[in-house]
Amino acid sequence: MQARRKGLMAIALAFSLVGLFGIARLFSGAMGLPANAGEALPRVDVSQLAAGHFMLLDSPSRRPEFERYLIMRRHDGRLAAFLLYQRDGLTIMPDYQWFRSVYACRAFGPAPSPGAFSVDAVIRCYDKEVPGFWRELWRWDLEGHALQSKSYIPDMWGWAIAQEAGGLAVLGKPTGTRR
Repeated sequence: MQARRKGLMAIALAFSLVGLFGIARLFSGAMGLPANAGEALPRVDVSQLAAGHFMLLDSPSRRPEFERYLIMRRHDGRLAAFLLYQRDGLTIMPDYQWFRSVYACRAFGPAPSPGAFSVDAVIRCYDKEVPGFWRELWRWDLEGHALQSKSYIPDMWGWAIAQEAGGLAVLGKPTGTRR
């Protein structure tokens, strides 16, 4: 009787270990990225974007009627991308509640229009219709950090961007925090 009990316990333990091993393999496989993870990410042609230049691009994949990207190649050659929101083709000023922002801007970026910008440029609205107080309040450095001391105006939403061969850049996920 005792030998039979030990044998059954050994069999039950073996089945339990096999089951635990199988479950662990399933969960560890699910934690990894799929083989085609990067294929669905939007690609942008930045071959003509020289150092010290920027462009505004309507969202290629998410919601083009509401979102756009500010993509710039800094003077040191690094690429940067920031998510902006738009309404009626105008950039909505980044605020603590972007969707409630009072002012929309025609000329937004490190310069009044896409193209070259200076080394010490700030990202801001260049429209004269926006009151001067708000134009001064909405200013960010080229890293996307807020220049004002008001805590309710956040840093800009940065997005991961990586250069591929052939002049294409891949827009990845948000960086997770505002940078």
